[in-house]
Amino acid sequence: MCERTRLRPSHWLAPVLFTFALSAAAVAEPPARVVYHINFDDPSHQINALHNLENQINAADGRIKLLVMLHGAGLSLLLYPEALDHTTGMRLANGDQEMLARVDHLRDLGVRFLVAANSTRRHHIDPFSDLHGVDPGDMVPSALLELTQLQQQGYIYIKP
Repeated sequence: MCERTRLRPSHWLAPVLFTFALSAAAVAEPPARVVYHINFDDPSHQINALHNLENQINAADGRIKLLVMLHGAGLSLLLYPEALDHTTGMRLANGDQEMLARVDHLRDLGVRFLVAANSTRRHHIDPFSDLHGVDPGDMVPSALLELTQLQQQGYIYIKP
């Protein structure tokens, strides 16, 4: 066999390595990072936002990290109805059994619900007894500051 017609490893190995590198890059790509901003108390609008979160999780096939920033009237999403009487400036408490089941399902799927400490103080809400499932690690000092910092970290902002 002539030297010119014989394939050297460099001829066939380069395309194989290139294909492998592309596959590895696709696998190593970090998940999308998204933050939803909820500061409204309309329960149907909140349910729609939770539905959007679930749709995004299903479409992303596990390749997404989702946060929900709650502040102002948006705290109503997690606010127990019996806590409404001692709050200031809150019109609604949407934390009924159906809403909280949706929230718990999303938490089970990895969604974190962040709560603005400024809002809890302003509305006289105890985040650990008046809001469903809030832990100290879910508290942020200021929603708008946190949203700004998350966007600087590459989170995509969605206002449903």
